[in-house]
Amino acid sequence: MDISRVDPDDASAVADLTRINTEAEAHDNPYPTSYSMEEQREELRNRNPEYTVEGYLGTVDGVAVAAGSLETPVHDNTEKAWLGVSVAPNDRRHGHGSAMARFLEAEAQRRGRTTLTTAVGYPIDADESHPDRRFATRHEYAFSQVDVHRVLDLPADEMFLQGLREQAEPHHRDYSFRDYVGLPEEEILEDYCVLLNAILVDAPSGEIDYEEGSTTPDSLAQRVEMLHSQDRTLYTDVAFDAAGVPVAHSQLVVPAHDPQKIYQWDTIVHRDHRGHRLGLATKVRNLEIVQALHAERTSVHTWNAESNRHMIAVNEAMGFRPVRYFGEYYRKV
Repeated sequence: MDISRVDPDDASAVADLTRINTEAEAHDNPYPTSYSMEEQREELRNRNPEYTVEGYLGTVDGVAVAAGSLETPVHDNTEKAWLGVSVAPNDRRHGHGSAMARFLEAEAQRRGRTTLTTAVGYPIDADESHPDRRFATRHEYAFSQVDVHRVLDLPADEMFLQGLREQAEPHHRDYSFRDYVGLPEEEILEDYCVLLNAILVDAPSGEIDYEEGSTTPDSLAQRVEMLHSQDRTLYTDVAFDAAGVPVAHSQLVVPAHDPQKIYQWDTIVHRDHRGHRLGLATKVRNLEIVQALHAERTSVHTWNAESNRHMIAVNEAMGFRPVRYFGEYYRKV
């Protein structure tokens, strides 16, 4: 199998990469969330300075049979790399996935990366014999933790959401909230980045240790610009303490190229401000706004570590239901 890096300006190669990733994710999965071709192309342009994303195609006799991705942080956690391997269902059992995995591992090591991470999806009732789980362990990746993919069917009942919000309000009367489309105002960005950078160390990470992020106002602006280039709209609800410092937020992303879904991204509460139901408040407030603006959407998708009992309780209170597991795996080299 020949392996080559995908040029984002090569429409045929980007189409093959997207097709293989989409077919692989949709296999035994009724809730796929793969990128569109347009989203994939823009990510490969690497407009986000915080990490580099490379896409690879494996071909046999000129036909694309395997896809690979390599993501490497630029400023923090620089010993790590994230690897993704996809093979379309009809092209499996020929060693293409293993060949791509070995290639990506070599590329990561060539960049000085010593902790390789990956994730595999599988049904909730699947055990360790599931083919994708066996693929990871066969290639000497150790299990780190389980993330649970949850879905909220829309429209969510407006009175129900209002009730959740009102029940939480007595716990955070000293806090205020603001809503944003895209980037918050420049005056708060330094403090806002402090909040964002904490998620790598505060969120459950299983057996993998992370250092704090290094997002700056400039890199955040470029991150949001990349989302804009993908035709994705970022909605954020931010909670502020009495001094006007951002201490919690929740993000929803609405993709133009997938007209049914909304993605629940980060929900962060600063460790010094927990216990005030700010996570629930920001999630509910944001959903109320975004649902009203995008009444055509039919579902919200989110992922949480199975060990993150507090955030899972928030999601369950809002009506999210579990639909799939994602196992996180790692390998030290």
